[in-house]
Amino acid sequence: MGDYYGKKDGMSWREIILEHVRKILECSRTEFRGGFWNESGNNPPIRTYIFDTRATYINGVNSLADVLLPFFDEDMQKVFDDHEEKVTKEKIKEQLEEDYGKEEIDRIETTALKLQLVKYRLAYARKLFQELNKLLRRTDYLKSAIYQEEDDDEEEEEKE
Repeated sequence: MGDYYGKKDGMSWREIILEHVRKILECSRTEFRGGFWNESGNNPPIRTYIFDTRATYINGVNSLADVLLPFFDEDMQKVFDDHEEKVTKEKIKEQLEEDYGKEEIDRIETTALKLQLVKYRLAYARKLFQELNKLLRRTDYLKSAIYQEEDDDEEEEEKE
């Protein structure tokens, strides 16, 4: 990772975090869909795997949380611990059973159950991303990078 991000590239730690947030936002602007194989051409057909954008978003949010973990305040740590507890397969299955009933879950085919698991993980990732952004705001962690425009507005008001 040191070769990818670092002073050699001229990126500060704040810029790295900001870039990561930007990438997550980019990912969230696309339709969330499962991964699949795409075939094109013939003689022989060329198979290309199209990535699961849901997993990309979830992994991006989780890795941002991992990187910011040393900077968590008490509120964020509580949210993170709650998130980590709720996204286990067992906990999500318990939630599904609570929402739909155990008998219904037993009848649901495996593919549908996996889809529900992904939907819950995606919802939790979205909530975690929102809370991470609140943390960045509370701690003024990225103030110079993200909130520059807002600061300029405040300075103009103070001058008046």
